[in-house]
Amino acid sequence: MGYDSYQSYKSSVQEDAENIVKEQHENDGSLPSTENGRYYDRTHERADSEVTYYSTCDDILRFSNNDNAAFDHIGSDVLDGKKSRQEVNTVLAYFAYCQDLCEALSNIDDEEAMDLCGYDHECPSEHCSERYKEENEAEYCCNLVERVANADL
Repeated sequence: MGYDSYQSYKSSVQEDAENIVKEQHENDGSLPSTENGRYYDRTHERADSEVTYYSTCDDILRFSNNDNAAFDHIGSDVLDGKKSRQEVNTVLAYFAYCQDLCEALSNIDDEEAMDLCGYDHECPSEHCSERYKEENEAEYCCNLVERVANADL
């Protein structure tokens, strides 16, 4: 996939970050703030698949604000053994994309992550902030607790 503008690149990175949140939450229920390591793994997997084509690497380096990320993370040794411009650009683009994706993920707070994952319904109780995918689950959340508490009175 190539990018024709800075905006299309940033939109793609944001979309990838949102997809990582949805996939990981579906997989294990975690949110980006959990920092369980799987978000890190998924970021690297996504970056690896993004740098498959040399032309995409060139675009990443053109539009990323993190084109020096490889040097920041590894240092000048990152270029050891690279014998062509394509090999160099692939490594630089990989780290740039990883960093852009990590930044996009860090900008997704838990509330936005819950929205992305379809938790659109909040418990109606003013004492509870639990969110649910289904409206009936949200309505049932504290009603059950309140009914049990009232029954014990």
